[in-house]
Amino acid sequence: MKFTLFPESEIFKIISLVDANCQEIETFSSDSGGDRRVLGGDGSLRIQLEDREYILQLIYDSSGAGSIWLGHFQSLGAP
Repeated sequence: MKFTLFPESEIFKIISLVDANCQEIETFSSDSGGDRRVLGGDGSLRIQLEDREYILQLIYDSSGAGSIWLGHFQSLGAP
């Protein structure tokens, strides 16, 4: 996953998602609404990989050094 952080608005912009074979993944959506490539500072991204759906959460913490955390990355269902 490649993304850009816009710290002033606390959003992530997804540049690209690739699978284990470096193939572009196009089956994803954001819970932020609107542009699926825009993820709010505590929003979630749903990604379809083969027969499984995953949810990824990125969190931007603007206090201190301005850290980015991976909130969780989990499968929502078995194949």
